[in-house]
Amino acid sequence: IEVTARRLLHGALVNCGQMCLGLDLAYVHTSVLRPLIAALKTTLKEWYGDNPRESKSLGRLITSQHTWRLQRMLELSGAEIIVGSDVDVDSKYFAPTIVLEPLRDSALRREESFGPFLVLVVVQDMEEAIRAQRNVPTPLCKYVFARDKAVADEYLRNVRAGMACVNDCMFQGGNPAVPFGGLGASGFGAYHGIQGVKLLSHYCGVLRQPSSSLLDPPFRYPPYTPMKTRLLAFVLSHQPPGWATSLAAGVRSATVARRVAARSAARQARA
Repeated sequence: IEVTARRLLHGALVNCGQMCLGLDLAYVHTSVLRPLIAALKTTLKEWYGDNPRESKSLGRLITSQHTWRLQRMLELSGAEIIVGSDVDVDSKYFAPTIVLEPLRDSALRREESFGPFLVLVVVQDMEEAIRAQRNVPTPLCKYVFARDKAVADEYLRNVRAGMACVNDCMFQGGNPAVPFGGLGASGFGAYHGIQGVKLLSHYCGVLRQPSSSLLDPPFRYPPYTPMKTRLLAFVLSHQPPGWATSLAAGVRSATVARRVAARSAARQARA
C-alpha cells in the first residue's frame, strides 16, 4: 500500500499536476480504501510537511486563470475533500489535494484537470472500474496497480488508452522503446524510437512492371467481352479477397465484381 500511495501521488503531483502523462483519477477497491487514504496522507506530510505552501519541493500553477479554473472544478465537484484544497489564485498556489467520490458528471471526474488533484472513486470489483472508465473520454494513459498479472491484464485488455503502465505512473513516457501517443479523444499516432521514424516518414509504394507486351494481357482492357469477363474473374478471384474486390470495382465492370466476390466467398468458405 505504501509503495502504491507514493507512486499514485507522484503521478498526480509532478509539476503540480501539469503533465499530460499525469494521473487524474484512481478507482480503488473498497477493501483497501482506508489503508490507502492513510498511506496517502502520511506520504504527503513526509514530502511537503505540515504547510505545503512553504515547501520548496512543490511548484506553482502556470497562470492565475488556470488556478481559478481548478478552484471552480473543485467547488462544483461535490467531492469529499480528504486533504488539501487550500488555494491562492494570485500566487498561483494550489495545495496537493485528495478528494473522494466527485459527482459522476462533474468536470473533476470527466476531464483532465492538469492540477495537483488525486481523485478517488470506490469500486466493488474490476468490472465496475472498467464500466466506469468506458464512460469517459479515452485518456492518453491508463494505469493499473495489481500484484496479480491476470487482474492487470484484464484492465489493460478492456480499457482504451493511448499508453499504459502497470504498478507505476508516467515511466512509460520516458522509455524510448515504448511508443508514445494518444488514442481517440487523446490523440492519434505514436512516436519515440522507431515509431517516430515510421510516423514522421512517408512510405511511398512502388510497383515496377516490365515494359514487355508478354505481361500485358489484352483481357485487362475494354471492351469487356464475356470471355474477358470470365478471365478477369478467374484471375482476380485467386488474389487476396479484399484486393480482388477493390480491383474488380476499379475496372468498372459490375459483372466482374460479382463473379470475383462470389469466387472469393467460395474460397473463404472452403478454407
